[in-house]
Amino acid sequence: MDDFGANFSNRGRVGLIEPSIVKTDRMVLEDYMQGHRTKLVEAMNIAKEYGAKTVIEGIETQEQFDTMKALNIDMYQGFYHGMPAPLTPAA
Repeated sequence: MDDFGANFSNRGRVGLIEPSIVKTDRMVLEDYMQGHRTKLVEAMNIAKEYGAKTVIEGIETQEQFDTMKALNIDMYQGFYHGMPAPLTPAA
């Protein structure tokens, strides 16, 4: 499930679709880094409840990566790990 914490991506939606992966919205990371930890903790607890892996999007700095890594999030996405690039055509 994409963008947990934004719009309709919430606990109710997780319960309906029972995803194998819960990917949090970038704003959840930003809120956490500013001391507002509720949404990220909720996302992690819900994912655990449903046996889903967690992905945090929006990692742009070493500090963000280190902080999220300390929380044992399963996967990380963001410009810190690599900028988007065109795909190389298959031969």
